[in-house]
Amino acid sequence: PVKFLDLFSLVQKNMDGDNFRFIIGGDGSLNESVHAYAKSCDLLENIDFKGLVIDSSEFLRNLDIYVSLNICDQTGVAALEAIFQGIPVVGIQIDKNYTGKDSDFIWSSSDLNRVSDRIIQLSINENLRKEVHESQFKTAAEMFTGQVMALNYLERYNRVD
Repeated sequence: PVKFLDLFSLVQKNMDGDNFRFIIGGDGSLNESVHAYAKSCDLLENIDFKGLVIDSSEFLRNLDIYVSLNICDQTGVAALEAIFQGIPVVGIQIDKNYTGKDSDFIWSSSDLNRVSDRIIQLSINENLRKEVHESQFKTAAEMFTGQVMALNYLERYNRVD
């Protein structure tokens, strides 16, 4: 969670006074320390801590851009949900040795300054936001729908002797 707060701090700083609203979903043992860290970064007024998210569709409806944690070219289910809900996704890259490419399904970088720049570009350019989402949606629909994944699993199981 601290990586998200560091990123949010950079976005806020780089927007020259334009206020962003950040929304964080989730609850757990780090909740208190995350709030304390957000306060130390002077972000409390700009973050809505939603706690445990039961209805992901409701949560995602409030977002313009979703930030995920990626490992190489892999992302989580929540990022896929965001894409299927019409939200472009940007990734914080966990693997510092991975060099993301513009052609990646979900663009990511371990350099939070680059991620901040990407979020700002998407936030001020509606056409870019739409273009990124359409590309991500096309890939997600081709590779990650229930039907496609079931067929892939079936194919994989049939290869196992």
